[in-house]
Amino acid sequence: MSVTLSLHRGRSGFQSLQSEWESFACRYGTHFLHFPAWYGAELDHNGDVEVYFLTLREPSSSELLAVLPLQRCRCRVMGLEVPILQMYYSSEMGVNDVLSREPLHGHWQSIRRFLSREIPLFLFMRWQCVLENGWAITAAPSLADVRYTHHSKYLGFAEGYDKFMETLTPKLRNDLHKKTRKLEQLGELRLEVRSNPGELPHAFEQFLDVEDSGWKGKSGTSIRKEPKKEKYYRHLLEHYGRLGLCRINLLSLDGAPIAAQFGIEVGERLYLLKIGFQEQLASHSPGGVLLFKMVEHLCQHSPVRAINFITEAAWCDRWHPSAIRAGVFYTDCDTYSSRMAVRLLQWGLRWREQRRASAAAKLREGLRAPRAGQSAPSRTAAWAESRPVPGEDAGVLSAAVPPSTPNPTRRPQGRPPS
Repeated sequence: MSVTLSLHRGRSGFQSLQSEWESFACRYGTHFLHFPAWYGAELDHNGDVEVYFLTLREPSSSELLAVLPLQRCRCRVMGLEVPILQMYYSSEMGVNDVLSREPLHGHWQSIRRFLSREIPLFLFMRWQCVLENGWAITAAPSLADVRYTHHSKYLGFAEGYDKFMETLTPKLRNDLHKKTRKLEQLGELRLEVRSNPGELPHAFEQFLDVEDSGWKGKSGTSIRKEPKKEKYYRHLLEHYGRLGLCRINLLSLDGAPIAAQFGIEVGERLYLLKIGFQEQLASHSPGGVLLFKMVEHLCQHSPVRAINFITEAAWCDRWHPSAIRAGVFYTDCDTYSSRMAVRLLQWGLRWREQRRASAAAKLREGLRAPRAGQSAPSRTAAWAESRPVPGEDAGVLSAAVPPSTPNPTRRPQGRPPS
């Protein structure tokens, strides 16, 4: 099927498309990445970078089929600095996707020719941090070309609260009930879920106070301590809140918040962008108790069937979360130099991974069978030997902008609690 392609450039192009994109996302979006608010916040945060928004439309009706946020930047490939095109990227979460109504691979030849004609010289395109169940990955030449690099973790409870609790270890279940009872002994424990646009500004201030109360505030990395980051999240609050998608969840003790979550709810998923808790109560795990109570609340009062942590932070592993893979792939511009650059890059990445795998295998063999007269390496030494060499990635690819989500057959699924 043929499509009509158009390119919206920079901030002015974004603003001309924003209203229509927002309506499109409200109808078809299944992830917070599908809404223009995410990219508007990034534009306000980083200013006018060389960014483009590609639209695909039905020729007959001019209705949107897809929106692709893109950015032109320079990166080093095998030691040479070259211009490339990549997905417009916010490093805040480390995941990417585009919004589409159908797979992109059927339109890729048209998209590639159009981009090569409309955007100044770029050697190839990088699709970074794309989720395996997203739409962006449908532009990959084949799934074998996708190199998975990390995960997006989530808790699923589609079968109800009781079934979810059975997935937790007895130790964790007992610990959560014990922590909840201890907090209840200190005062009135209450869960508050704020989603009304009129309630959100005050709830956001409470969230900021909680997040600033611990080590982040002391180290100067909390949202309140970083004005640009605060502006970023206020943008999200305003625009997602106006659509009824923003959620601020508070666990209060005698009316005072002791744990908080800032999230975006889209369809059956609650995406947690930020969390915080009062560190003086850390021994009572207020963040964990909040997450525990949120699962119970959502099972009883909401269509949400998964809490997505977005990142792969290790703190949530005790909950035995499921995970979606995220990775990167590359597409050429249908020129000889572009095809050779992509092949060379892919070869370099495969060689590096094989070298690492070989080194790891030798290390494991050395740990199993130490040489005569020698003791086995300590765990600390083994860990140090297995760490990547700083700057090693630069030998293959590095960029000035940090690098690499609903599939037509799979929907998107599922920070620290305390």
